Amino acid sequence: PETMTVLEPGMPDLSYLVPASSENRWSDLLATLITIDPEPLQRLLGLDFDTVEREAIPPGPVRKADRLDVLLRAGGAAAAAIEVKLLSDLGERQLERYAASFPTAQVHRVLHLEGLPVNLSQTAPWTSMTWEAVLTAYSGSANSWVSTTARAWLLQIPALVPAVDADTVWNDVPDDAPGMELALR
Repeated sequence: PETMTVLEPGMPDLSYLVPASSENRWSDLLATLITIDPEPLQRLLGLDFDTVEREAIPPGPVRKADRLDVLLRAGGAAAAAIEVKLLSDLGERQLERYAASFPTAQVHRVLHLEGLPVNLSQTAPWTSMTWEAVLTAYSGSANSWVSTTARAWLLQIPALVPAVDADTVWNDVPDDAPGMELALR
């Protein structure tokens, strides 16, 4: 059965803007919300910052893939490092490299969906933060565009990221075969 999202009146359809196949788009829209209204994330992290940087490249020689998804800066110094995860896993020693690359960061979070947690048992100082918690914080923003976007995004997560569970049947491919492949990933 296909998952349909019934939007509240006035809620935008974000399915093209934040598809589950693109962590970059999710990170970009999050960075936009943070830039417009940093207060909800400041409150959630217990940290002040003044700048949002997307795909922060660590200083020194790095691999092309070594880009931190979101870096929050305070007075030019790294204050918080956020690695975004949707359907992919962590790379080998990825978080360790990021922590070493941004030593002034006081906060280290891996942002993931509540239903797709990432094992962080061996990755101190990194801790978990869910998309649902961040979007709930932003749904209360004083900026109407930010709050509307966050509420719509939060409501659409079940449709944007199809659930796979014990009842999922391998050969029961729905009309939306790419969606099934995405769900299995």
